[in-house]
Amino acid sequence: MLENHVLVHLRISKSVGIAAFLSLIGFSAQAQGTIFCPSTINGVTGFQLTNGLCTNGNTGAFSTAALSSQALGDIQQSVTQQTTTATLDAISARRKEEIERCPDGFERSSDGACKRIVSAPAPRVSTPRQSPQRQTAPAPMMPVKAPPLVVDQGWRWGVWAHGFGDYERRTDSGTTIISGIVGGGGNGAAQSLAVDLTQTARTGGVIGGVDVTFRNLFGGNDGLIVGILTGYISTDISLSGTSRPTAPITDATVGTGTSTGKIRVSGPSVGGYYTYFNGAFSNDTTLKADFLSINESFTESMPFNNGPNNGFGGANQLVSGAGSANVTNFVAAQNFQYRFPVSAGLWFEPTVGYRYTNSHYDAGGAALGLQDGYDWRVQGGGRFGIESFWNAVRVTTTITGLAYSDVKIVGGPITGGATTGSFAGGTVLPSDEGKVRGEGIFLANFDYGRGFSTFVQAEVRGGAGLFGAGGRVGARTQF
Repeated sequence: MLENHVLVHLRISKSVGIAAFLSLIGFSAQAQGTIFCPSTINGVTGFQLTNGLCTNGNTGAFSTAALSSQALGDIQQSVTQQTTTATLDAISARRKEEIERCPDGFERSSDGACKRIVSAPAPRVSTPRQSPQRQTAPAPMMPVKAPPLVVDQGWRWGVWAHGFGDYERRTDSGTTIISGIVGGGGNGAAQSLAVDLTQTARTGGVIGGVDVTFRNLFGGNDGLIVGILTGYISTDISLSGTSRPTAPITDATVGTGTSTGKIRVSGPSVGGYYTYFNGAFSNDTTLKADFLSINESFTESMPFNNGPNNGFGGANQLVSGAGSANVTNFVAAQNFQYRFPVSAGLWFEPTVGYRYTNSHYDAGGAALGLQDGYDWRVQGGGRFGIESFWNAVRVTTTITGLAYSDVKIVGGPITGGATTGSFAGGTVLPSDEGKVRGEGIFLANFDYGRGFSTFVQAEVRGGAGLFGAGGRVGARTQF
């Protein structure tokens, strides 16, 4: 028999000067129905996944496939963050467009001023010659400096659409100790394993909305934009994991284990949003739901820990499986900004905000080792803006720097509680909780006048074990 314990720990590197060390409890009996450990392997029966090990009580192997899949909780949260970011960016752009638009009957000229729209003169019609009369010169057009005071009380509609793509890579490493054989030459000595995990995600999606603007609600030149949105997102995730011995022993040598997996997360989003602005202050808010389907398949080469006495002749066993689940993510997000003019055509806008995501899995979630939970994210930073003109097109260039952290994550991977079988202890689980990430965004917005504008955006983000980069293009019009 095996010693009745397995000890696992994970070393997490420093991120942005903050050291994080997470000691995470392993799978509970809830997780025994997962796809990562068939009950019968090569004719040997009684296997179940307990605390991250595929075991029948006499022999067992550490499942890097199960471990890799646990990162899905963080990755599908990242998918939801993609649509949330796209929505907040669109709200910010709609707000800026409304603040800076010219009053009805005016249009913005190349010098940045709003000038009255002049109709083309009517064609001249020949008339009988008359005595000369004194002609009165037309009054000169007076420019209105930007941004003009908008006094119209009517509703103003707008629509927008974004397309986006993203790449993200996550890595984690740690060590685990799997017990040896009780008796024999090793006398129950432990086998140390090094574990390495890699997850890459490639995302594409679209999101759009329609909204209505109200002006001069509480005095001054304030405004409120209220709208609804919908979209679709699809992410393809590749998982790989390895476990290898670091200090082999003679009677319970464990070989190298490898696993690969593929996951697709996809589905629609629906929701609503509003932005309120008054002078230099603004607040952007969105409430939405993402209805995502998860389809996963994997293949794993498992090295069991009883060597030639494990019933498998000492050879690794090939295990494969597939599963699916649905998850609904409910999201509430807010950003607060205050703009400070720096000089002509240059401004700085600090921003702070939060995002709350509540995830609900259907019955298939347990088979992937996942359960209901929630995530609190906070962020802060600032953006510099440069206003310029390219021919008759108003160009706004912004450079944004943000720091963000998932300060509280509850649920996701199934952990804790009572366990069964000969293995007890913990399981290595990747987590974003408490890690500080950085993000940089470059955006160029092109305003063609008459309420129509387009933009292009590039971003990069990173931190301990994370690198991501993406791009976005979009168009907006109001009428």
